[in-house]
Amino acid sequence: MTHQVYGEGEQIFGYRNLFIKLFITAGRLNMYCEVEHSGMYESSKPGELKPDEVIPPLANLVPPNTILGSKSTFVAMIRKEASFRPFGEQISRHTIQEGGEERVFEMYLSDESTPGFTDYFERVQMFAMFYVDAASYIDNTDEKWRYFLVFEKYKSSDGASLYALAGFSTVYEFYGYPEHIRPRISQMLVLPPFQMMGVGSALLQAIYNKYIDDPKVLTIAVEDPSEVFGKMRLVLNCRNCLELTAFGVQNIKSGLTKQHYDEARTKLKLNKDCVRNVYNVLRFRATDRNDPEDCKAFRLFIKNQLYAPFRRQDKEKAKMEKHHLSQEEISELLSFVPKEKRSEIIHQEYLDLKAKFSAIVEKLPK
Repeated sequence: MTHQVYGEGEQIFGYRNLFIKLFITAGRLNMYCEVEHSGMYESSKPGELKPDEVIPPLANLVPPNTILGSKSTFVAMIRKEASFRPFGEQISRHTIQEGGEERVFEMYLSDESTPGFTDYFERVQMFAMFYVDAASYIDNTDEKWRYFLVFEKYKSSDGASLYALAGFSTVYEFYGYPEHIRPRISQMLVLPPFQMMGVGSALLQAIYNKYIDDPKVLTIAVEDPSEVFGKMRLVLNCRNCLELTAFGVQNIKSGLTKQHYDEARTKLKLNKDCVRNVYNVLRFRATDRNDPEDCKAFRLFIKNQLYAPFRRQDKEKAKMEKHHLSQEEISELLSFVPKEKRSEIIHQEYLDLKAKFSAIVEKLPK
């Protein structure tokens, strides 16, 4: 996301064949920037444009002196990586098998009172500026923020244990009346070398585990989730709900009931929208694709939900007509979809959802 570093134009003026290398140690996040080019623009008159600065915009993203001034100093810092240990309390562990070897990821929880963590997280946030569009830095002095960081624990050639930052998530604990909290996940980023390994799901589950047994927690929400995060979250929610009685095969086809909402909220801290989305997927999973009547029942169930916005439109239109608004005035105030077009729209939405559900079911236990 270079526009968040060098401006909306995504341009650096005044260099030929410019190449920027930013080296970052995996644990402490010390940095060294190397700039290469084959020529710079040289102004011949006072007041002419000068080449843009390259390193200062990067340095503005991190605390002072984070980007080291010489390569030799940076190399010396690499040797100190063996003594780095993650901040905070270890709360979870995730392992994967790759090439016959085990890779280990550990999750840690910190807050603003964790010694040394505030300065460290100012370096961590830089990655959000690189990889998350419209990212912004949070106020890490606010005591209501919780920070979940994941590190890969690996061995050096001499057998020493080392840690590499693999990702992070921030959670803000909002107040809930009268003495409750409503945690909201604000950011989550898994760094590119560690994606597609289940690290994001493991990190989200670690966040869930932190809150689901706390009686003060009402529900766990997410702020403006991306499409990728939304899919990951839905898969994980489905897996967790499969362990609940209300979502068992014997109950899933009886319709979405208060039992589903209550058990998912009490045991998993899921809100109503999450419960409905999970139920839809698991209802699809339980539908016999070879049974026409079963398929029809599922199709009608989903289409009834999809028709809800149109029912609201009809009510709004009826209210406006009651107040003697003309059809032209109603059209200006309401994006009204004619009834003859609704069936086609709903059917396409149903097919899109069905394809989405199929992809999610493939990731669930058989």
